[in-house]
Amino acid sequence: MKVLLFLTFCSLLAVTSTRAADDKRAPAAEFPVIKNYGPAYPVPGALVLPDKNLVYKVIFDVTKPPAQNDAINPGLMHAARFLNLCASVGFPVQELKLAVIVHGKAGIDVLKDVYYQEKLGRPNPNTALVEQLHTHGVELLVCGQTLADEKFSREWVNPNVGVTLSALVTLATYQLKGYSWLSF
Repeated sequence: MKVLLFLTFCSLLAVTSTRAADDKRAPAAEFPVIKNYGPAYPVPGALVLPDKNLVYKVIFDVTKPPAQNDAINPGLMHAARFLNLCASVGFPVQELKLAVIVHGKAGIDVLKDVYYQEKLGRPNPNTALVEQLHTHGVELLVCGQTLADEKFSREWVNPNVGVTLSALVTLATYQLKGYSWLSF
């Protein structure tokens, strides 16, 4: 019996020690701008930080839907993370020039809830994130060719998302205007 109690005590001590060590390695996520999406973790002593002397112009190329239709689109999540990362180190996010072009199979992720639900049987899990991105100045766009290919009506698109002629033209135009291209 004493051996069993000793082994139980040692097991509990090992679990507690492991959790304490994990807590030291895993800082809490921060969400300074986009709440509940795009976690930013502190990295003390990071070698590269946003440079306040630069103008950040970035276009996020979002082509893939999430693996499951009840999940947030990872490309939209990356746009939120970019905002949160910059804010977490004191970069003035109002000076960021960010755009997102959604196309291909990801097009469904910027539909209004009613049409997303009609297609996939549940409200669009991306709606709240799209609204927050829009509120914080991110230009959200969807490819008009994707809408046609997928047989989505323009009226089905979330009102916070603009419709472009095509992602091809949009990406070329934004890059010629000096935007960095990040593909997800």
